[in-house]
Amino acid sequence: QVLAVLHATRGRNEPALLLAPSGHGKSTFLAGVTRVLRDDPKAGRVIAHFAGASEGSTSISRVLRAAIDALWRPDAPPPCGDFAELTSAFHEGLGRHDRVTLVFDALNELESSNGAHSLGWMPEKLPPGCGVLLSAIGGDGDGDGAGDGDDPSARAVHEVLASLRRRYALERGASSVVLLGAL
Repeated sequence: QVLAVLHATRGRNEPALLLAPSGHGKSTFLAGVTRVLRDDPKAGRVIAHFAGASEGSTSISRVLRAAIDALWRPDAPPPCGDFAELTSAFHEGLGRHDRVTLVFDALNELESSNGAHSLGWMPEKLPPGCGVLLSAIGGDGDGDGAGDGDDPSARAVHEVLASLRRRYALERGASSVVLLGAL
């Protein structure tokens, strides 16, 4: 079901979003989906990132540098001195491929620096052959999964989900939002 949603959203300027409460297996599930995607010719170049899986993996600057390296390979990427240049090289790199699939797990676990939770680093208009599969904490029945507003983690979840709604008009219940427990 997730792969069908991902392929259906390609070209609609709409990422697919996987929501589940903390500890419900989002990362494990996405690791399996990533393995399947890498064998799927429709996926094109697959770039996956799992926030919190290794040291530095919660830095959006490091996430973008790794994605840029993968998108520009075998060519050298343009020099990137600041975050705006990183974002620009990331967007340009996405457009270099007929098909590319991004899998970004645990957006809410990214550090808040450089507006990571507001998703300003994501293109407002996805290239036609770009498929995007994102995950965040959610699906716990309260509408946004944000929990306690005084908790920094809850604020991150709320900001990520609000940004997705604003940038891509994603709403809970939309065909591109998949609740892990519903699979």
